[in-house]
Amino acid sequence: AEALWNNPAGLSAYNSDGFHLIAEYRDGDWFKRKGLLASRKRIGAAYRSLSQPFDSTVKEWIVGLGLAMGSSIDFGASYRWISKGPSMYDGQKQWTIGVLRRAGNYFSWGIVAGNLNRSRINGEHSETELRYSIGYRPLGKTTLTLAADALLSTKTRFKNAEFVYHAEYTPKAGLYVNGSID
Repeated sequence: AEALWNNPAGLSAYNSDGFHLIAEYRDGDWFKRKGLLASRKRIGAAYRSLSQPFDSTVKEWIVGLGLAMGSSIDFGASYRWISKGPSMYDGQKQWTIGVLRRAGNYFSWGIVAGNLNRSRINGEHSETELRYSIGYRPLGKTTLTLAADALLSTKTRFKNAEFVYHAEYTPKAGLYVNGSID
């Protein structure tokens, strides 16, 4: 379900059938943060509802869908809205689309365009957010992944983008060691 924020195309990236319920326990209460993910044969749909831990007055919702468009390319879209929050964010709505391509076992890339509707903040239209990502698996499987992201808005030149570098090592199924530098 976390693919909703990063790249909604990731909702359809796996050829598995599944149903996931997310229920977080916090401050003596269940379901302050909740979610649902269903997937079948490279089609995935997800929903999340959040109350932010740093500010309980913020209430955020997000829904998304991911579809396989062939054997190694996925497309996804999500819709996010803040139903309650500080005046700057209250009622804000954002559309996001993403593409994910896994070319064999070694390389993958993704492109995400967020805030496509350019929601207003303090009366001004905000910018569309862009993320370009590339990943490399030097061992040809998911044991070691090296990746880089370029984050920018529509008014930012690529050379001025914010770059984030990631590494993830999976020594054993279910055990992940990862880190990033920005």
